[in-house]
Amino acid sequence: MVVINHKLQSYYSRCSSIDEVKDIADEKFKEDEKNWYELIPEEILNEERLLQELNIMMPITFLPAFGLTYKSEIPNGKAILQLIKEKYNFFEDGKDILIFS
Repeated sequence: MVVINHKLQSYYSRCSSIDEVKDIADEKFKEDEKNWYELIPEEILNEERLLQELNIMMPITFLPAFGLTYKSEIPNGKAILQLIKEKYNFFEDGKDILIFS
């Protein structure tokens, strides 16, 4: 996600709403990446950005699995994780299931 967000940032500046951002992202994901390829600077893959991704963006991706959505432009990842952990036993259910032996 960090790399995708970096690649899309130049398009985001032209947007006036979060829905417009999502529409542009959807358009770009449908295109062949060769059409909008760019080298990714190594400095964007730093600890701060990766932690931000894990703490904010990753919890958002789990919400639809629980029938939930978010409306905030800047979601509170810690609160989302706390909610799904406490209400839905996220990280707990299935711990005892052995997938690979």
